[in-house]
Amino acid sequence: MIIPLYRALQNNSHIEMKVLALTTAQPTLESVGIPYLGFLDLLGPEDTSALEMGRKLAAELPSLKNKFEEAAAYLGLCYAELEQTHGKLLAEKLFKEKGRQAFLPIRVIEKLLRKEKPDLVFVTNSPRCEMAAVFGARKIGIPCICLIDLFAMPEVEYIGKAGYADKLLVLSGYAKNILVNAGRKSDEIVITGNPAFDELASAEILQNGAAHKLSMGWGNKKVLLWASQPEPPPHVNLPREIDQALFKLIEKNKDWQLVLRPHPSETLPYVSYPDRVSVSRQSEDLKMVISSSDVVITLTSTVGLQGYLLNKPLIAIELSILNSCAPYADMGLAYGVRELSQLGDTIEKALLLGKLNSNSIPKSGLATRNVVREIMEILGGRV
Repeated sequence: MIIPLYRALQNNSHIEMKVLALTTAQPTLESVGIPYLGFLDLLGPEDTSALEMGRKLAAELPSLKNKFEEAAAYLGLCYAELEQTHGKLLAEKLFKEKGRQAFLPIRVIEKLLRKEKPDLVFVTNSPRCEMAAVFGARKIGIPCICLIDLFAMPEVEYIGKAGYADKLLVLSGYAKNILVNAGRKSDEIVITGNPAFDELASAEILQNGAAHKLSMGWGNKKVLLWASQPEPPPHVNLPREIDQALFKLIEKNKDWQLVLRPHPSETLPYVSYPDRVSVSRQSEDLKMVISSSDVVITLTSTVGLQGYLLNKPLIAIELSILNSCAPYADMGLAYGVRELSQLGDTIEKALLLGKLNSNSIPKSGLATRNVVREIMEILGGRV
């Protein structure tokens, strides 16, 4: 979400931007040439013991080896604040129980804000550091915008509270209603869309999808994209049950082609697949795969939303334990399926009638412009 916004504003001579990036965001920003601050940049001479503790904690997290010192700075500064807030014994207990979920480094971020003196703090809906930035901005009196990526669930638990940022920017009318129902004022919430999806408006994606469909020999087939994902207990077998239901439907419908797109964390158990069933690996561009399909099927994956924004009929199998996080059918975006026995008829209906129309989500391609407008409105006469 941040990359297209940064690019849209970077040539404005009246605006200076600084991005605070945690360890997982840094490689992405580096890959597109966006400069950033890290927690290493927040260390002061007084933080020697905090960094020492951070190194001990980082050593227990092998996944952070490539950014070890950055991870140590983050963990150390956050843990030091945890001790300052709760005392040494309770901090140790909280970290043991919750890990990094126990962190809320308000003092750390407030120190940065007092040093930089920004005219606006802009955050997304992640907890911990971004939440700390909201609280720090409010304490100092700096205006704050929060951009929410999807449907405000479960973030409504904290974003729905009065005073959490001056303005909330949301994907859809559905997300806005959730926040209004939680007690936020309607005029504090603006439906902008999500800048991360603006690229879906590119004509090149449509061309690539059409070319891919022809190159695979599916020109005369109806291509069904099944975007799979892991399910937590007790539904761990659900995705594979959906596989089997779709395999049977493909056998019966000779003009259908099934493309199974597993989640990056999934391992499929199959040695071979029925005729007219293929697997889309992570190396294939997802946007191209979606664009080459005639209908998208999912549980709650964001692939479903991308499919909708690419004007594909969407089918939501409403059997996921996570359905409340992405209730596509309730939002009017998808044909809902509540029993797998309904799947075949629903696919036929979606192929016949096409994409459902909902006015709650802005067209893709406009979100960056919409968000920039809200940023400029808050900055007002300062630029």
